[in-house]
Amino acid sequence: MPSRTVGQTMRTDGDGCGDHHRTVRDCARVHRRPQAIGMSETSPSSDRALQLTKGGVLILLRTGGLFAGLLVGFLILGWVASMLLAPAGEGLANSVGFGVQVPQEVELAGLDQTSTVYAADGSVIAVLHDEVDRTIVTLDEIPPHVQNAVLAAEDRRFYEHDGFDVEGFGRALLENLRTRDVSQGGSTITQQLAKSEVGDDISLQRKLTEVAFAMALERELTKEEILERYLNQVYFGGGAYGIAAAAEEYFAKTVGELTAGEAATLAGQIRSPGATDPRRFPDIALRRRDATLRAMVQEGWLPPEQLESELNVPLQIAPRIIEQPSDPFIAEAVKQEFYTLEEFGDSRLERNEVLLNGGLNVYTSFDPRLQRIAEEVVLSYFPDPTPTAALSSVDPRTGQIRAIFGGSDFDREQYNFATQGRRQPGSGWKPLVMATALEIGFSPSMTLPGASPTRFETGDEWEDRGVKNFGNASYGPITMRRALVSSVNTAFAQLMLIVGPENVVNLANQLGIDTNAALRDPVTGQVIINPSIALGGLTNGVTTLEMAGAFAAFANAGAWIEPSLIDRVEDQQGNVLYARPTVPTQIFDPVVNEIMVDTMQQVVCCGTAGRANIANLGWRAGGKTGTSQSNADAWFTGYTPVLSTSVWVGHPEGRIAMSGVSSGRQPSQIWHDFMVQALEGVEPIEFPTEPPGGYEREVQEGDVEVPDVRTLQEFDAYRELADVGLSARTTEVDSERPAGQVVWQQPRGGSVVPAGEQITIGISTGSVPPPPPPATPTDQPTAVPEPEPEPPTGPTDNPNPQEPLPGPPDNPQGRPTTDPAPPPPPPPAPPPAPAPPPPEPAPEPEPAPPPEEEEPPPPPDPAVGRPGGG
Repeated sequence: MPSRTVGQTMRTDGDGCGDHHRTVRDCARVHRRPQAIGMSETSPSSDRALQLTKGGVLILLRTGGLFAGLLVGFLILGWVASMLLAPAGEGLANSVGFGVQVPQEVELAGLDQTSTVYAADGSVIAVLHDEVDRTIVTLDEIPPHVQNAVLAAEDRRFYEHDGFDVEGFGRALLENLRTRDVSQGGSTITQQLAKSEVGDDISLQRKLTEVAFAMALERELTKEEILERYLNQVYFGGGAYGIAAAAEEYFAKTVGELTAGEAATLAGQIRSPGATDPRRFPDIALRRRDATLRAMVQEGWLPPEQLESELNVPLQIAPRIIEQPSDPFIAEAVKQEFYTLEEFGDSRLERNEVLLNGGLNVYTSFDPRLQRIAEEVVLSYFPDPTPTAALSSVDPRTGQIRAIFGGSDFDREQYNFATQGRRQPGSGWKPLVMATALEIGFSPSMTLPGASPTRFETGDEWEDRGVKNFGNASYGPITMRRALVSSVNTAFAQLMLIVGPENVVNLANQLGIDTNAALRDPVTGQVIINPSIALGGLTNGVTTLEMAGAFAAFANAGAWIEPSLIDRVEDQQGNVLYARPTVPTQIFDPVVNEIMVDTMQQVVCCGTAGRANIANLGWRAGGKTGTSQSNADAWFTGYTPVLSTSVWVGHPEGRIAMSGVSSGRQPSQIWHDFMVQALEGVEPIEFPTEPPGGYEREVQEGDVEVPDVRTLQEFDAYRELADVGLSARTTEVDSERPAGQVVWQQPRGGSVVPAGEQITIGISTGSVPPPPPPATPTDQPTAVPEPEPEPPTGPTDNPNPQEPLPGPPDNPQGRPTTDPAPPPPPPPAPPPAPAPPPPEPAPEPEPAPPPEEEEPPPPPDPAVGRPGGG
């Protein structure tokens, strides 16, 4: 007979889960319905015989009392069972009309088992189970003295009978007569297994069915298989099912560590777990232990000289431990993610049953070290429950979730703000608007209105009150790139009207953001899409996990992998039932992504998220701040090549205005402190420019020649550099050349550099600021103006020798850059003209980017909620 693993379905027509179940769910699901037992048709005379038998018991119950009735029942059962055990027993059973057949096929329902959740380092995060706490062990893992203790207490002749023990039944009957009580039932271990399948109602026919089922089990399974199943199934009290769970529950030991006295204590509880509970009734439990130990000596299973020492050992029951997950945020997130896996059921209810009762091993990508850092950093800023902060961190290369902190009061709220809390992202949404525009084909140098307020012909408050920037600062015409760095609301309101909010929502969906949940009106149920989402005016908002996952695509060369906490799920035998998908989806054109990364790095180095800068550690980082209306929610989502992390700060109870909190401060600083510690010991790497899949492009190695990209449009320059294995970093230059045209580059064309080097290119804004008013004459000599600098190039570097190209200015945008631009050459001596030429117009200084962000103007539709600012 083929061996079977305990916990799988046991049948006669196959040997294992794979023979009978075609899906993962069927294999893992708990089987609760036993196979029906065949019932033979009975003759009228047989019916009368059975009725007479039942009548006799009924008369005795009425006249002689309970004991007499049970005594007769035991006698009848013993007689019938002994006939069934005879070679012609089955025919006899039918001839006398009991209506019971020994079944030809039997099936034991799968056992409910505890599931375990593991962290990436192998530590246990949580143990999950429903009412049944059970861990399956093999018979080889259970020491002989533990097996013998159970046999001594429940079925001493287990290895001698065939499912029904006539001798044991008689011994139990005599003991009941002696004590005038039903103190022993006489059921074998095999009968107890059968009872769990056929029910426990009090009737002669049910009892005979139990005997017949037990006989069939003995015919189909080995004694070892029956004993192993029993030791894993039986209830020991305290919520512990099976000997392994009982050892942990009462002695905080593995089953292999139990002493003979401890095993006897557990065995003594089987018959009546409540009445012999060693915590509630230690005296009764002690008497049952000692009786079991003496029975072990009588059967030769315990040396007599060991008995005295075991009897002198007091009960030493471990204190009961209330199970709590080591990391409640992760345990809750694992459950929520598991409920989405179709492999384990057609509904959330079915998947929950499999998770709690299926004995699964769930392996996650959760990093306990990063989780500890997240908790310590957040609590150092917000030790009280309100306001609080949430943090999610994802590896952009794999989509694996590394850390989740969902608020400082999870035990009370039972609500994970990192995965469940939806809040408006404010200007944190603007990168999605810009990326949509670039994908459509708009240039990052396109000019947008920067004046504040700016009114739009939308027929709503955007037209009546207009859209304002932080501090009502006006920027004048401003490029898309510069508008993102400085978080200019008016420019992005215009850009949203140009690209269309539906296109932005579509991109957000591709990046894993549940826009239905983000935009659905809670009253009407309608998903409302309008231009206010340009400034983060989402009805319900997004989670930090969604934002970290979406921005991870920027860090991964435009390729997105769905964030996941569960790496794989295995059964108790190590079979993989589920594995996390790892194939990325290319969301952005690589050139579009390169422009986005370059621009978002300037947000961190020189824009609203300066406090998040970790360049001193050698890491490049990009990101975006965001603040919702009335300063109720403050965000920063940023990324490096190895981690994408999003931080939200706000009140758990709702959108309440915060004083002294803004996205450029606490969220950015929390992100900084978390990343500094998380990246400790990790060698900095550059952002990838080659997607992990798709986009076939020859990868260059060694040294390459830099192409001359001057006079090309920005997109074309990016692509030409990428074709030879180089990346670009841009800076804007006020110039009358067409907007978006490259006016200078460093290193210059023809230079030889290592593959992967970053080339700095100056992009024309398309305009030169107007000249300042004439200076008042003074007695001081007028300074001779410096001519426009020229790049240090040879005669072949300029495709148009009649018109020199401007060189890279020291500070073209009035703010620092990540990499300093090359200095201009020394100016030539002034010409000996009688009068100097008029001074060169000085560029109008751009308003400095705000260190913090303000609340935005209200949206067109009040149902959408108020849009975000900075």
